[in-house]
Amino acid sequence: MWKNSLSDSAWTDFPVGTITQYGTGRIRGTGLNDIFATGSYLEVVHYNGSTWYDYMNEIPTGYGSYSMVAFRGNTMVAVGSVDQDAVLLIGKR
Repeated sequence: MWKNSLSDSAWTDFPVGTITQYGTGRIRGTGLNDIFATGSYLEVVHYNGSTWYDYMNEIPTGYGSYSMVAFRGNTMVAVGSVDQDAVLLIGKR
């Protein structure tokens, strides 16, 4: 989702595949040049201010999704599920 200005009341949805390849679960950032997004098939992407980088080749993927993402300093944590099992991903810069 995006807005032209933070003062706009309406959000506009990105089409599926714009940020993550499938569905996007959560987006969190500390600034316009440090944003993480998680989604379906355990996908994690990072925005550095100019491009999105998809970690699908570095992180095992599969059926499931990350439903939450948080980060502070140099640590990122994503949580989600695969069927009935919990999944936790911890990333360090």
